[in-house]
Amino acid sequence: MEYKITLALDTLIADLGEEEAVDFVRFALPRLNERRELLHTLLDQGDWKAAASLAHKTLSSVRVYDDGSLEAALLTVERQAVAEISQAAFQQDLQDTFKRVLARVEAWLGTIERNRLNSP
Repeated sequence: MEYKITLALDTLIADLGEEEAVDFVRFALPRLNERRELLHTLLDQGDWKAAASLAHKTLSSVRVYDDGSLEAALLTVERQAVAEISQAAFQQDLQDTFKRVLARVEAWLGTIERNRLNSP
């Protein structure tokens, strides 16, 4: 799955150029983390409608970084599948998946930045 994340980010470089792609990712990561935290709060409070709206807004961003697992979970929230999203196990899996994706993106960013420092 990591390959899919790297491929998506490498495609971002191909589309935007390395400097713009790195700037884009650097800008987006804190906002995605804020959305992860807010989504956790909304689900914890049982605010399914607000959680669905936030999941919808987050989907387009996540597609750039995701291997498909986070997108699937966000689609479940967007559909307001209350029987599933109200379960603590689903919410924990969502948080774990979100964190894993963000960590992989951060690792990719670190690799790009190290390569920049080591290049002549």
